Amino acid sequence: MSTKTKKKSGKIVPLLVMAVLIVGLFAAYKMMDAKTPSATDSTDTGDSVIMLIDRTSAEVAALSYRLGEGDTYEFSIRPDKGAWAYADEPHFPLNQTTVGTMAAAICRIGAYRHLEDGDTGEYGFDTPDLTVTVGYTDGTECRYAIGDVNTVTGYRYFKDLDSGAVYTIAAALYDYFDYTIDELFVYDTLPGDIESAHITSFTVAEGDSVTEITDADAVTAMYAAFTALAPSAYADSYADETESAAYGIGACTLTVSYKRAVQITDASGAASTTRIPATFSIDFGNTAEDGRVYYKLSTSDVIYLAEAEKVSALISAASPTEE
Repeated sequence: MSTKTKKKSGKIVPLLVMAVLIVGLFAAYKMMDAKTPSATDSTDTGDSVIMLIDRTSAEVAALSYRLGEGDTYEFSIRPDKGAWAYADEPHFPLNQTTVGTMAAAICRIGAYRHLEDGDTGEYGFDTPDLTVTVGYTDGTECRYAIGDVNTVTGYRYFKDLDSGAVYTIAAALYDYFDYTIDELFVYDTLPGDIESAHITSFTVAEGDSVTEITDADAVTAMYAAFTALAPSAYADSYADETESAAYGIGACTLTVSYKRAVQITDASGAASTTRIPATFSIDFGNTAEDGRVYYKLSTSDVIYLAEAEKVSALISAASPTEE
């Protein structure tokens, strides 16, 4: 009997020691956790969402933002067109989809955490990565800032500049605004209905000199040089007649004459395709300081820039070759 009793005691003692150690470690953890300061001392909702802004994009009448210490870009809805306009240049060909997405993104925001201590200077708000101001149709205006990325969670710090409250939100909000004004520029395109097989002629007018090209091989060469001028850089987002003259626009004009395909429906309702005469012109101007050439499409008010080599290739293709 005594032997069995001793064996049981040998098992109970280590278990008691382990229990004491576990209780001690838990108490030490709680003491350390209670002394831990900073951003972790907060109301944490885990993956649940605290709705900070719950509006609709239709309520947004004005929007401005600034990336870091860069320029501030201001936009507003034009009542006459129901479209976004760039305040500094109302005629600026603005990417409506991208700016509209910005408005939609900023008017509905959920936070993952509310930092009870607010801004303690460690979240990147001294120089925010992004500052946004939203003007609503009811006359209210709200200001927000996005600071650093939390390297542990991947969320960004978000500050309501009017109340001073700080939260963590999904990092994606910053991405919606990560555009310079040049990246919001919508470039014109050359008419897609100009097809080489249906070009009747190219005409180059320079001063009193007018050259018309109708030869099939020459037209093919001209067409290749023509398509190489697809706009990819601009000098002025809007130029009226006087401003265009200052760029020398009109010193040389290239006109392509072609037959454009159109759909017609007869009296019986049957649809068919026919081609009608059409023209499209490019007016060239002076040479810019960087060596590129100013030019303007007949369908646009933008002054574009073309590499001098591309313009030379186009004009030389129009020059008659000596036998």
